[in-house]
Amino acid sequence: MGRLGRVLAAGVLLVAACGGDGADPTDTPPNDPATSAATTVPATAAPTTTAADPPATTAVPAPSTTGAPAGTGFEPIAIPVGPGGIEYRGSGDEQEILGPSLLAAGPDGAVHLYDPVGGRILSLAGAERRVIDLNELDITSVTAMAANDDHLVVVEIFFQPVRNRVHRIGYDGVIVETIELPPGFRLEDGLSGVRSGADRMIALEFRGGSAFGVWDPDGRVFEMMPTLVEGGVIVTPVPPDIEIGAVLITGDFTSGLGGLRYLGTAAGGDHVIERIDVLATHPAFDVLSTIEWYGADGALLGSARIPTLLEQHISTPPGVAMLPDGGVAVLLALENEVRIELLERTPGRITE
Repeated sequence: MGRLGRVLAAGVLLVAACGGDGADPTDTPPNDPATSAATTVPATAAPTTTAADPPATTAVPAPSTTGAPAGTGFEPIAIPVGPGGIEYRGSGDEQEILGPSLLAAGPDGAVHLYDPVGGRILSLAGAERRVIDLNELDITSVTAMAANDDHLVVVEIFFQPVRNRVHRIGYDGVIVETIELPPGFRLEDGLSGVRSGADRMIALEFRGGSAFGVWDPDGRVFEMMPTLVEGGVIVTPVPPDIEIGAVLITGDFTSGLGGLRYLGTAAGGDHVIERIDVLATHPAFDVLSTIEWYGADGALLGSARIPTLLEQHISTPPGVAMLPDGGVAVLLALENEVRIELLERTPGRITE
């Protein structure tokens, strides 16, 4: 597939996913466990608990850091591209096909990125570097990821062998629960993201957030819901709008592929929204995303532009994650390094 086809496909799929995964479920990672039998758990069965010892921590080159912007404790992170760092996979031309684009941030401020070529999740918290080896856990591909207090929520979608599962993985690298996704809650149904919260809450996003499948841990079933209420915010994706107090935030998009994505509520009470648009550029499509910050009263506090799809060295848009203090980190796949940076907020709304 040429660059135009890859960029067009990525723009359509990932904007529909509102900043979704970047992992191709048909692309088998190294040490492919395709010959291993899939171990799945029916949606009504008890969760799978893995009693094995946690995998050994794998050494990762220490990322270089620079000083944090004023007012935050987050330090930008840089990991080199190549052997011993993070690798891309593709044709070797201007944009590679596969590389890291999934980013999650936990309540403690640690960031977690999915490395699809290496088959692993890197957890980065200050000087601490931890690796969760997904090949050892027989997890073939990560479609969406969220971070909680003591575990990651990972959505695994794969076609050969067929996998439609959600895993809770402790930060020690042990799977503590596996949930089989029933029909109606899978990739072919528009699965595009996942959220996680207190009391083992899991909310699957569908078609970029046009509906939500909320997990009931007591009844062990998913229930499809047209809206999501979280932190006093009401998200109604069709038509796309988000209600904060008495203020209704709506979208004005170039094409029908745009949307609003509620990232969360910060510890100080500010609300963070991602506004996504698709632009018809020449000779390809581009993805234009903006982060907007709102106060508890719905007043706009500021905004920041996310680097576009065409600025990436892989054919998927940058991943974003909200930090506990309301800052937003962005995952950039550049030619020679993978960077995690803090977006700089400016007053008002960015319109160009």
